[in-house]
Amino acid sequence: MVLERRMTAAGIPQEFWDADLERIDPSIEAFIVDKENNRDIPVDLRVFGREYVSKIKELRSRGGGVFVQGKVDCGKTYFACAILKEALGDGWSGAFYTVEQYLDALKTAYEDEQTKIRLRQQREKAQIWVMDDLGAEYLGSDDKWALARLDDFFRWADSQRRLVIVTTNILSKEVLTERYHQRIVSIFKKYINTFINHPTGFRAKQGQTTLNLFLKDANKYP
Repeated sequence: MVLERRMTAAGIPQEFWDADLERIDPSIEAFIVDKENNRDIPVDLRVFGREYVSKIKELRSRGGGVFVQGKVDCGKTYFACAILKEALGDGWSGAFYTVEQYLDALKTAYEDEQTKIRLRQQREKAQIWVMDDLGAEYLGSDDKWALARLDDFFRWADSQRRLVIVTTNILSKEVLTERYHQRIVSIFKKYINTFINHPTGFRAKQGQTTLNLFLKDANKYP
């Protein structure tokens, strides 16, 4: 199957191969926060995902990454993979990494030619990236190296108009700024900012909990 080959090439974990925007419960409430006019704009997450993918070309020309925040197991990765899968189905090329996996791949590439080639090909071809679980990576004694590599990636993606969907459990701006270079955080500020609050994730068929989607700038909504 073509889509399965594309998901494999992109690195989407098999547990998320079934990720589907249509499986997101339409009864889940989601909102765009229009700060300028101080109002909440209801939005259907399925529609948001489809329209985001349909406007990838336009978004690449002006920037439009997505920064997804939420507690553990709230559905961030499922949502990101559903968007990436939809994009792959439309013929776009993509890549999925946890941030820790990406850093590990860079280290491996120093000695492994195949990993080096794969990373180079992804940089050349992938128009949409998922960088999952920002903040869960272990920095340790290599923190300067790791932060420099992340800074390289996000500045490269920004300059080359690659769309990046970042997911993170970090909910505090202060913690985010303290952990990462200000240059990285300044790039995140350009992204559509989302916040997810749904304890059972997107795969639940029914639920009374609310999922709130906060977009930093309502004008950036596709």
